Amino acid sequence: MVIFIFFVFFCKFYKNKNKLSDNIFYSFANFTKIKINC
Repeated sequence: MVIFIFFVFFCKFYKNKNKLSDNIFYSFANFTKIKINC
């Protein structure tokens, strides 16, 4: 659960700051089968 919260925070924090971070996050999320709506 803590990891999930971290991912949500990471997504929301970096969503509009860096496209590269966005791509890395989504790639990792897809790899780990985690679906998060930003």
